[in-house]
Amino acid sequence: VIVRALNEFALAVVKRCPVDTSFQALLGCLSDYTKEYLNDPTPIRHRYTSLIVKCIMHLDTSRVSPEVLVDACYDFLVDHHIMAFKDKDDLPLRIIKVSLDNVYKVHGRRLIMAVSYTHLRAHETPEHLVCRLLLEKKKTTIAQ
Repeated sequence: VIVRALNEFALAVVKRCPVDTSFQALLGCLSDYTKEYLNDPTPIRHRYTSLIVKCIMHLDTSRVSPEVLVDACYDFLVDHHIMAFKDKDDLPLRIIKVSLDNVYKVHGRRLIMAVSYTHLRAHETPEHLVCRLLLEKKKTTIAQ
């Protein structure tokens, strides 16, 4: 009964806050709980992660500004390599994908312009650089 009341209270708070602020705060919490879960995948840590995901699902992510959503999701993905989820529940990755899919449905090709290229390059790892260069080479080859 207490857990249900806390869940309902958390959702009520999230719904009353500005959607950009709520999304950033929830993704920050999701990142923290995901770190803990990946280091120690106990059921209680999984429940915390699931609760944050539930709150994110109740947000209207189509109203989150594209810059905020893409930057927050990108930061999460930089901090949590997908291979870290091997043999673990990938629920946090799935909510990131759903959030990005939702904002793409609303903003479509305009979304590409919203992404801060400088921000993305600032986090670029050697692996990302190789992938980017290969993609650019492929685009150039196809265009010719």
